[in-house]
Amino acid sequence: MNEKWMLVFIVGGALLFLGTWIRLEIRYRTHDRELLGKERLAAIDKGRGLPLSLPPTPHRKRSSFQDGIGFLVMGLGLAYALSHSGFRAWPWGIFVSSIGLAHLAYWFLGGKNEWGRQVALDEELQRAYIRRLQAEAGGHPGQEG
Repeated sequence: MNEKWMLVFIVGGALLFLGTWIRLEIRYRTHDRELLGKERLAAIDKGRGLPLSLPPTPHRKRSSFQDGIGFLVMGLGLAYALSHSGFRAWPWGIFVSSIGLAHLAYWFLGGKNEWGRQVALDEELQRAYIRRLQAEAGGHPGQEG
């Protein structure tokens, strides 16, 4: 197969995959909003109070350590593949690897502490939401699950 057509199929397949993924994500979120709206309308029809909003979601992203390992491995693999393919583009793999090394350096120099603080804040947010639910249900705040 011609290299030109291989590139067209790879890029086209990637764009098709991305478009399908975005469409399914939009459908999923729209469905969730519709269900929440139906639940609220049913509560109003029955004369009950509106249900609570959705629980808070943690703001956790991937850690710099995970990003660093990912970029490092991806860059080394890219450099290896490009060096054996006949192209003189292997420095791009080294560039991607250096981004991974920068993420790892950040993680070891202070990102780990910041990550720990964020995890603790997310856990406290979840506990506060549980206390709020217990207070509205008439339960005692000290009785967590």
